[in-house]
Amino acid sequence: MYICQICAKTSKPHQPSFRLPVELRKKKYPFRKEAKFVRKIDKKKRRKKEKIPDPGGRGMEIARELTVCQWCRDRVLRGQALRCRAAGGEALGSEILKE
Repeated sequence: MYICQICAKTSKPHQPSFRLPVELRKKKYPFRKEAKFVRKIDKKKRRKKEKIPDPGGRGMEIARELTVCQWCRDRVLRGQALRCRAAGGEALGSEILKE
């Protein structure tokens, strides 16, 4: 059981919850030497594990998310803006998922 952070209703037992990203942030991942393992086959047909570097890079990560019921999630995915008590009254809608 959980409380939906948009409509503030308590769920029924065994009702699934959904996580809705509200805020995203840019993330930079550093270069890591010998971070990945790759299996290779040598000349004698034996398997060998070889370490290769991870190049790092840039991406997005979730900074804040809401736990919502299926009804509220469906409304947000359809593009209907909602007001959320947990988010300080700010409007939630399809602009959340575009970033």
